[in-house]
Amino acid sequence: MAEFVQQSIEEMLPELEQMERVKLFSKAEAKLILKKRTAYEYKLRRRTKRKEDYLQYIQYEIHLLSLVRKRRERTGYMFKREEIDVSIIQRIHRLFRLAIYRFQDDLKLWLSHIAFSKKRHEKSSVSKIFTRMLQVHNKNPELWVMAAKWEFEDNKSTDNARNLLQRGLRFNPTSQVLWLEYYRMELLYADKVKKRLKILGTSLDEGNETSDAVLQNKISPVVYKNALEICSDVKFHLSFLEISKLFSFTEDHQKEILHDLIELHGDKELTWDALARQNIKPLVDGSSKKEQTAAMERMEADCFAVYEEATQRLTTKTMWNLYITACLERLRMKGSEKLTQMRLARCCGAFQCAQKVGLLSENMFEEWVELLTSTAQISQALEVISQATSLYPRCVKLWMCHLNLAITTTEDNHQLHNLFQKALSSVDDQDALPIWNMFFQWGVAVKMDKMDDVLQNGINMCKSRDVVVSLKVLYLEWAALHDGVHKAKAVYKSLSKAQPVSLSFYRKYIEVISSQSAFKMKTLRSVYEDALREYGTHDTDLWLDYISLELNHCKGEPENASKLHWRAMKTLDGQLTEKFIAQYTLLQTGHA
Repeated sequence: MAEFVQQSIEEMLPELEQMERVKLFSKAEAKLILKKRTAYEYKLRRRTKRKEDYLQYIQYEIHLLSLVRKRRERTGYMFKREEIDVSIIQRIHRLFRLAIYRFQDDLKLWLSHIAFSKKRHEKSSVSKIFTRMLQVHNKNPELWVMAAKWEFEDNKSTDNARNLLQRGLRFNPTSQVLWLEYYRMELLYADKVKKRLKILGTSLDEGNETSDAVLQNKISPVVYKNALEICSDVKFHLSFLEISKLFSFTEDHQKEILHDLIELHGDKELTWDALARQNIKPLVDGSSKKEQTAAMERMEADCFAVYEEATQRLTTKTMWNLYITACLERLRMKGSEKLTQMRLARCCGAFQCAQKVGLLSENMFEEWVELLTSTAQISQALEVISQATSLYPRCVKLWMCHLNLAITTTEDNHQLHNLFQKALSSVDDQDALPIWNMFFQWGVAVKMDKMDDVLQNGINMCKSRDVVVSLKVLYLEWAALHDGVHKAKAVYKSLSKAQPVSLSFYRKYIEVISSQSAFKMKTLRSVYEDALREYGTHDTDLWLDYISLELNHCKGEPENASKLHWRAMKTLDGQLTEKFIAQYTLLQTGHA
């Protein structure tokens, strides 16, 4: 091992001598560099190779290269680059190659080597690394795409990019990502050629079949057809349409894609959504507002005529959702008063039709209520949300919407109380917490008399642990707000005896007691002890709060802090001990 290290050191000596001779580094600094490199070289010669050793050596050399550049800028000496800078760069490349050879499965190593070469503008090196990486990781489509993008955008080699994508598809024939990227690249290349010819005012050589195919956009449709033979998913199909829309010369191809969509996926909702949206096109610049409004009215009429036909052919919630979503999108866009009113009427009509045939989804009911509320149609909104909660009684979002609307429009507290009870009995126990929280906030606001009975029944009847522990906290808070600390004390004693009890429950009671101007320290200590029995093994903050109380409160006993510290060290799980020690040290420092 030593002889190999010695050989490497001897190879470094000319480089170090040059660094010292041209005064980029002093003699002491050169010795230090040699010492560091020697240590790294010995690490690399170990029998058991560690990736970290390679990475640390590489990072050291990169920092050294950066330091050389800064020293050159400071001294103004720009010669001997071959002997110094290039030598370091070659060493970094060699280290990357050695590390990658040992740890070929580590993608970060490959990508770090590529990033280093890119930063150095070493295009041939980047191409070679990509080639070697793809030989090992040929089943990763994203890497093929990354390599092809670099060849196309940075290396300006369309042929290399095309070859990479074609090779990638041989290894991953069903990869949608690769097919779409191949399609996009051919369109980008065609667009680039057309723009270049337009600027130059020339044409491609006549008789060149490849050039003619590019100009006439014949290559991308072939890619599209081949892709559909491999995978004929409707979303995949639509992705080609979305990409083609980005280019102005693909109108005929877009028609071909739409025709194929109808042929292959005429029974899919997304197909009809795409057909409808195809009618909306950018407005012509320079036309008057009146002409633009008339053109938009025609386009939207054609668009929604397709949606209406689609809802007749495909009687599904998904189809109605797409129709209504498009209506809402158009409504949110700016337009003349007349156009806005037309859009609003169309939107409301779509909601009503979907409801009439029983195909309005939960989300769309929510959208409808929001629309009615925003247009001040409150009574109709209440009617709609009532129908929604009847159709979807387990939907918490709809009940929350119903309750919010009822609270803002109804003054009858008895009626609201019954509505809350109906909501809680309708939804599943594990989903009911948002409704309980709203019920509690409303009860506090109106000073409801029977809230303690309601909360007690909820705690006793609910089967969800998460909801029960939250209700106990709410009940304790209600008792303190409504009847004072004595009632809270009774509630605490009652509820703490039965599991489950959350840490939040203990903290809430500590907060209630601490808020009193005169309280017994013995009571507060008792609550902390109860909490520690349940949560002392895995909550460092609880111990620290208890210690802080003894140290900082006027009624505290600072001598108890060391006892609590000793107990915490014995009680906390092993992994939390170090965290507790650090936090306790900071607490002691602040106290001192």
